Amino acid sequence: MLSELRRMASQLTDELKGRVLSLAPPEITIRETPEACEKCDGPVHVQKTVSREVRTLAHGTVKAREIIHVCSNECRWENGTHVVHRPQGLQSILIPNSSTGYDLMVHIGRLRYLQGQQRAEISGTLLGQYGLRIPDSEIGFLQEQFLYYLNRLHQLRAPQLKEALARSGGWPMHIDATTEDGRGTLFAVMAGWQGWVLGAWHLPTERAELIVPHLQEMVERFGAPCAIMRDLGQAVRLASDELNLGREHPIPILSCHQHFLADIGKDLMNDSHQKLRQLFQHFGVRPALRTLARDLGRTLGADIEPARDALKLWQDSSPHDYVLPPGNAGLAIVRAMTQWVLDFGAKGEYHLFPYDQPYLELFDRCTQVRRAADSFLRTPPSDNRVRKAVEKLCRVLDPVTAEVPFQGVATRLRTRVTLFESLRQALRLTPRAPRVLNVPAAPKISPVKAQQEILDIKKALEDLTEHLQQTRPERGPAQETREAIDLVLDHIARHGSSLFGHAMTLPGETGGGIRLVARTNNGLENFWDLLKYQERRRSGRKKLGYDFEHLPAEAALALNLRDPDYVSLLCGSMDRLPQAFAALDAKERQERRQSPPAKAPTDAKPEPVLASASLPAPDRKLIRREKMTYRIETAARSRAPRFTTATQPASSSSKTYSEPAQLTSHG
Repeated sequence: MLSELRRMASQLTDELKGRVLSLAPPEITIRETPEACEKCDGPVHVQKTVSREVRTLAHGTVKAREIIHVCSNECRWENGTHVVHRPQGLQSILIPNSSTGYDLMVHIGRLRYLQGQQRAEISGTLLGQYGLRIPDSEIGFLQEQFLYYLNRLHQLRAPQLKEALARSGGWPMHIDATTEDGRGTLFAVMAGWQGWVLGAWHLPTERAELIVPHLQEMVERFGAPCAIMRDLGQAVRLASDELNLGREHPIPILSCHQHFLADIGKDLMNDSHQKLRQLFQHFGVRPALRTLARDLGRTLGADIEPARDALKLWQDSSPHDYVLPPGNAGLAIVRAMTQWVLDFGAKGEYHLFPYDQPYLELFDRCTQVRRAADSFLRTPPSDNRVRKAVEKLCRVLDPVTAEVPFQGVATRLRTRVTLFESLRQALRLTPRAPRVLNVPAAPKISPVKAQQEILDIKKALEDLTEHLQQTRPERGPAQETREAIDLVLDHIARHGSSLFGHAMTLPGETGGGIRLVARTNNGLENFWDLLKYQERRRSGRKKLGYDFEHLPAEAALALNLRDPDYVSLLCGSMDRLPQAFAALDAKERQERRQSPPAKAPTDAKPEPVLASASLPAPDRKLIRREKMTYRIETAARSRAPRFTTATQPASSSSKTYSEPAQLTSHG
């Protein structure tokens, strides 16, 4: 009975909504008669009446009749336009040259860039909650308008943001770039202590000459940072060094510990890890294991559940019983051993290379299962099916344990893993955890304890460096160990000076004391993760190359709106953001009136943009034209002209080139 009442209530609600939406929008007349002309205090008269359908979040869809007045003396502003009075009430809620309200634009922008909603979801929300029908194309336009206004407001509030950064004792500049599938490089500057993105830009490629102007712009706008935190990429290293050129007080430059450790790990282990992967591919170990697991699963067929129960009993029994049971129970055990090898990636879940070495784990599991199979074959199973299954598993794993290359590469990799782990322990670093929403932040420690931890890490790294120098073999057959140690010592020598110096002394006017810059660039890395998560949620695509190419760089600024302190400096509160956008346009209108008439465009050429990418989007549009293909195919089918060289002058009677062959048209 209750469910029926709910169904009827929902049906009635939908019917009433449909009736309301089918009604014509109400008509209102907006008339504000000015007492006199704003410029000459003379009389005014009605110029015209404009009717248009407007949409706002607060008022819905209405048909507004706007009565416009003009100066009777035909006054003009300094820019040459007539002195016209439009109703201020309508101008303060509508975007210029548009019938959409600021509040509707802000609401769409928040749904898109803070919640990652798709256009269809936004359209459904507006229709269901506010009765507004907005086409998808207009939603896309309003999204971009939201970022345009947000960027203008962010730049206008730069003095207030600069003052807030100074009150907190300064700001460490975290810089990093991200890309997806080699496309859409996005570079950002973040204030580390506050977590605010101060600027973001699209770059053709990550190059120092493209990064430096943006760093200089941030320093001019927000003041010199107390430190620069960067990764070890060549572009950001050169850009950071160039930013310090000519400065009376150079900015301390710090290297990210996480990137430092990861770079050493990749240089140490990547070759061996890739060789191990290639060996597994060459011998087809994983495909053979998958085939065996599938075949055993098909053999069990409908008896899979009883077989799983038997597997659980075998797991709970004595580990010293090396006799496999007959029947489906034994087949289920062999199948489980095969699956255990295939599940080698579970140990390093969420850990990326070099923090986890999945193919070394696969090698170890293959070796362990092969030895376990030998134990089970010492007392052969009484069931021939089970015995043959174990023998087949042994044949699949035999190359891993019998082939010499497997053993040599695994031993070399294991030695380097040990060296990497000793460095990792000295730096006290763990791999970056996956981004999980709504997780409480880790408890903060006092600056004194944090500084002491930095000093302990520095001492541990110095002790490790000294130990490696002492244990490094000078000669003899230990070339592998010597090369690995030299690689680590070389990284420490090149980047060791930028690994420490995180304690920043705060100015006296801010209370004094010290504050530490983060040891890693994980704050900005996590920011990129969140941005990509929302883009994947919106687009449904795993690879975001196309999305990042077309994503406005100002989308990074939109995520600042999650911070109440930033919002307070920007506009007071999120509810007042539409009024702040309207104030921008009101100020621009006033400045435009007082400015002289616009001059005719000159022939000045725009500043050229460095096209450093191999295949940027504008070039793709050109090379994918049919005419481009036609020209290449035509040239390929013809005979190119043959010119004589300067060293071999042609005689007067001979031709200096050959005519291209006539093309034949195939209809």
